[in-house]
Amino acid sequence: MTRQHDRLGQLGARTRALLDRVDVPAEPPDRSYVPERTLAAADFLPAWFLRVGFERARAVARLELVDGAKTYFGTGFMVSPSLMMTNHHVLPSVEVARRARVFFDFEDDEQGRQLSPQLFLAQPDRFFLANELLDVALVAVADDPGRSWGTIPLRHAPCGLAPGERVNLIQHPRGGTKQIVVHGNEVVAVAEGVIHYLADTEGGSSGSPVFNSRWDLVALHYRGGERDNLGVRIDKILKYLTVMGAERGAGPLLRELLDGVRDSGDFGLFATAGLQLPTQAVGDVEKTVWMGGAEFLDPGYWDVAPLFAGVDSAAGARPRIDALVAAVELAGADV
Repeated sequence: MTRQHDRLGQLGARTRALLDRVDVPAEPPDRSYVPERTLAAADFLPAWFLRVGFERARAVARLELVDGAKTYFGTGFMVSPSLMMTNHHVLPSVEVARRARVFFDFEDDEQGRQLSPQLFLAQPDRFFLANELLDVALVAVADDPGRSWGTIPLRHAPCGLAPGERVNLIQHPRGGTKQIVVHGNEVVAVAEGVIHYLADTEGGSSGSPVFNSRWDLVALHYRGGERDNLGVRIDKILKYLTVMGAERGAGPLLRELLDGVRDSGDFGLFATAGLQLPTQAVGDVEKTVWMGGAEFLDPGYWDVAPLFAGVDSAAGARPRIDALVAAVELAGADV
């Protein structure tokens, strides 16, 4: 023990001798020097960014379609326990979707070793809905993998993005292992129906979810342009799904999806009489009447009677009236 203390003492003396040889100025030569500062745009991200990103990534799957001697790939993601969203051009019909195989955990671990992918089969005969103009498809997946791998929530709220902001994509480019793109993905334009962004994608990335910096789903990636990539805005897709959910025979799986949408006005209170189906493909120039803004919710069609069931005084009704007014203002409805 004494010998060990002697060695530590010698090390301390040697260290002090070395420090004595260093000529340390009394003050920095440049008084304007700032050792810590934000360079250009701030790149700080909260610690939960990694955790939430991991949770979102679990719900993203690799799609594989075999057509004779050819194999095609795409990306999809669970939006409810049973339903997966992807592009119409990936799953254009029930017949094609019947051949689709869905792989979760098709990715590498931190050591570069591939995990054991979990295979599920698409079940379009159980549920299938597709729209070519929006390039979106919803298909049921066997054994409801969303209950184990999680789901990516949909929201009616506008995308809330502006040029210069960033987006994140989770995808299976070229049918390979899962990849996440979070660097340099600048939004270059936000149109009425689509978002333009700079991000790395390849064949097989179609159907990937596009997120903002809070991992809110803002678009469905559907193609690359000459100078940028494009994604259909999720709030526009959700308007379409709301119309289809109001149709007779829509089925319990679509209703389950819509009932779980945060900030949804579709609880039997808001009718869909003000909505129309799209009449042309999404793009920079498009008809937007169906997609709603103020016309999405027409209070003239609302059935508010259930809100006041059991209320027998003006004082009791007032809080519910205030809540109704707040909902009208939030929705931007035309009254």
